[in-house]
Amino acid sequence: INESVTPVREDYLSGKADVIFSDRFRVGARYTFDDSGLTTPDPFRVWQFDSNSHYHFIHTDTQLIHSSNTTSSIGAGFSRIGYAETSRQRPSISPSLSFVEGRPLGGFQVTGLTDFGGLNLQLRPRTFLMDDIQVNYQMTHLRGAHAIQFGAGIDRVRLDQMSDNNANGRDRFTSLANFLQARPQNGDLMMPGSDTQRTWRQAQFHAFFQDEYRVSPQLSISAGVRYETYSVPSEQDNKVATLPNPWTDPAVTVGPPLFVNPSKANFAPRAAVALDPWGNGRTVLRAGAGIFFDLLGAREVAVAGLRMPPFFLRVTPSSPTFPDLLASVAG
Repeated sequence: INESVTPVREDYLSGKADVIFSDRFRVGARYTFDDSGLTTPDPFRVWQFDSNSHYHFIHTDTQLIHSSNTTSSIGAGFSRIGYAETSRQRPSISPSLSFVEGRPLGGFQVTGLTDFGGLNLQLRPRTFLMDDIQVNYQMTHLRGAHAIQFGAGIDRVRLDQMSDNNANGRDRFTSLANFLQARPQNGDLMMPGSDTQRTWRQAQFHAFFQDEYRVSPQLSISAGVRYETYSVPSEQDNKVATLPNPWTDPAVTVGPPLFVNPSKANFAPRAAVALDPWGNGRTVLRAGAGIFFDLLGAREVAVAGLRMPPFFLRVTPSSPTFPDLLASVAG
């Protein structure tokens, strides 16, 4: 009987507090915490694959009533999100089977059979830790038939990451016969000395203005503009390498910037209309349009920001020796 146990653990905590100092001044705060872990064995029970995550969210909101037609709010928050994936090899595996001396056993693929190790082994170990500090301000002012809103905010983001790829090595066999004769077709290896540790920093800023004008009891029109920009992610130790012009560059350019900032002119107008054609409140027609921008940030640097030479080197030798994959790429 092939029985596998996959233990899962999760601890969760959430708390909220509201304080009303007066009719014009109130403060709210919320804290959320979660910590979880998952252990999954591979089908051959050679490895245990561990995944652990945790996050902390702290958010405060302060509301001020300046007058009967003017209110404002100030928000501040901090979030920390961490994630780690590791693997543990069965102690009985002989070190002589390692593809790279001093490292655990690597993975391999045999055409027609289940991958040994698979992506779970290939992409481990890897860790991500993101800290995000946010502050924003918003004001609403009623003036006649107009409801005017404006505000601004800033985020400071820090991302620490490490993401190896085939650090233990991987061999591919085209048939079961070649596997039994230890004749791989090719190998895949992240060279020892490759560095996938990165510490990224980035700032994001936004501001907006909007006016909702009630033309009549049956018609409302709103128009506004949002400006949203950000800094190019910078790496703490300048471990940045890029290929600015793939057509002409003979080699990568080492050092910042990671890319040319496209966000400096990110002005995004928006407009909308709401119409009650018969004035009875039972049917409302709405239409709107706007321009929206995606932000280039942590999502982009998670892969593209760290797997570039000279900091990261990956080789795929043909017909490598088995099991000493590293010997096949010497020189």
